[in-house]
Amino acid sequence: MKPNFLIIGAARSGTTSLFQYLDPHPQVYMSQVKELNFFSNEKYWKKGFEWYESRFSGATDQTIAIGEASTSYTKAPFTEDVPKRIYDYNPDMKIIYVVRDPIDRYISHYLKRTQTGLESRSFEKTLVALNNEPCAWQGLYHYQINNYLNYFHQDNILIISIDDLKSEPQKTVGYIYKFLGLNHKFIAEGIEKHHNVTKNVVRKGKTGAKIAEFYRKNMEQRNIPFKIKSMIVSLSDIGGEVVCKPSPSATNFSLLANFFSDDTKKLAEDFNIDTSTWLRRKQR
Repeated sequence: MKPNFLIIGAARSGTTSLFQYLDPHPQVYMSQVKELNFFSNEKYWKKGFEWYESRFSGATDQTIAIGEASTSYTKAPFTEDVPKRIYDYNPDMKIIYVVRDPIDRYISHYLKRTQTGLESRSFEKTLVALNNEPCAWQGLYHYQINNYLNYFHQDNILIISIDDLKSEPQKTVGYIYKFLGLNHKFIAEGIEKHHNVTKNVVRKGKTGAKIAEFYRKNMEQRNIPFKIKSMIVSLSDIGGEVVCKPSPSATNFSLLANFFSDDTKKLAEDFNIDTSTWLRRKQR
């Protein structure tokens, strides 16, 4: 079956929770593996459309919305031609983009990448040259959206804030149902639960890094029972070092705020996203 909607990010902004909220809807079919990364990863892109559409074989004639959620689809300029590839595949594709205070998102993304073995540096070292950091660019939401607006009509793109998803989950998800042309009165159970929350973070040792790499290359994209995946991920923590949530100094916080400020202002002005609480130091 051919998908007709995508959750394109942003990473660490509630996309896993949204995936879980949409999946139970009887008119929705989500890929069994959340992040297919088809349009952004050459390894999967080369497999072709037949392989991609086989990931949605469980959809039926009663299914209205068929989709997946890959945060790598808003990773420009470090991934090329993703919006064009999506448009060429399906010019009517509906796009959902979840955004979050970019500093909070950056910190959360750092922790997640550390936990999965993709990041071995200290938090401070990632701030040395933010322009060279893909994770920082993923927080430039206005820039990422404009890459899609080069191809898609704005009516095809829905931007929501994680703040609304947390404060008014039923109302916000109902709005998404309407956007996808679904029965918006459906009530999903457990909609207040937050998924994929990073808890214990361990910087991998040599053995753990190899296990984490094996998992990414051989298991992450496969439809394997969650318990087995979780067991392998837990093994990668052996011999590692516990990492606490970073609390940026005033100088580093200002560095991040300055990097994101112009883009955040444009996001609020052009797309009516409430960013009034963003880029402010939180009370710890």
